[in-house]
Amino acid sequence: MLHLSHDLKTPLTSLQGYIDTWLLLPANERSSDLIEVAANSGKYIQQLLSQMLELAALENGQITPDLKETKLSLLLEELKQYFAPRANTQKVQLDFEVDQNLSIITDPQILMRVLSNLVDNAIRYTPTGGIISIKLSAANSSPKGRGHQGIWLSVSDNGSGMHKHELQALQPMRNKPRFKRDDILPQLGVGLAIVRQLLGLLECNIDIDSTPGEGSCFQIELQKI
Repeated sequence: MLHLSHDLKTPLTSLQGYIDTWLLLPANERSSDLIEVAANSGKYIQQLLSQMLELAALENGQITPDLKETKLSLLLEELKQYFAPRANTQKVQLDFEVDQNLSIITDPQILMRVLSNLVDNAIRYTPTGGIISIKLSAANSSPKGRGHQGIWLSVSDNGSGMHKHELQALQPMRNKPRFKRDDILPQLGVGLAIVRQLLGLLECNIDIDSTPGEGSCFQIELQKI
């Protein structure tokens, strides 16, 4: 987990800095704005620690998938309800659209974690007025084994995009769906590291198209019934 420690440094420094500034000010000049920013940094640290514990459980093989028939539209409705307040606050549009009758074979909790991490990342890096969409993609459509047809779900945004080292860390999933615990995740944010491991559990392929400053598009292959 040492390679993920940089994720904690910025919010920890922010938290300590704002608290120290607040303490140094005279009592009559202490602004609640400083404490609010410090509190937000504390919440972010809490989220990161939770994600790191989840990643450790994944790397130790403590999570196993429970594949079942799942209605994709219900997952996306739940996902949209969860992120709508935050998206509205940041004036980012959520455009989630799939066939209401489409069912897939997956572990709904694991797939929800994958999509949650991708949307969480997208909201964090998408500017005001941006759009985050989840839709079925005709591109890359291909059959997948065991009598099921492969379909592709795209998660896209027009945010800040990803850099080459992040793409390189995620792309091997295309040809190597399962990962060993000692696999290196170079400079990969903890949320994306979790996505990498969870998709490995689901044996899902992923294609990624991203350009810094223009946005990202993740295409995930799922099993249609």
